[in-house]
Amino acid sequence: MNRKTFITSSGMAAAAIAMAPVNELLASGTKDKIRMGIIGVGLRGQNHLDLLLRRSDVDLVAICDIDDRMLTLSKKMIEKSQKKMPDIFTGNQYAWKTMLEKTKLDAILIATPWEWHKEM
Repeated sequence: MNRKTFITSSGMAAAAIAMAPVNELLASGTKDKIRMGIIGVGLRGQNHLDLLLRRSDVDLVAICDIDDRMLTLSKKMIEKSQKKMPDIFTGNQYAWKTMLEKTKLDAILIATPWEWHKEM
């Protein structure tokens, strides 16, 4: 598989997960909403953020990014959606670890550059 095919396939898989009924992702099926976090809210991450904000079965509880410009744009999207502002984690390249330690999440969407995915 070449890089272009991999990236295309990965993008489609991420979109499918964002659009899939969340209750199918939960093993127990007893929760009304899935507690979700996003690592990386750049351009692709903001697209995922937009999809998640439209869902009634997702509670976005945390976002993490090292780029303050992208966080500012993401905060505006969240304010416009009139949903509760999630906890924001930033400051360094390991802020995502702090997010995982300090928040209770059911799922995480990782939308960082591909070379960062392995560690996360």
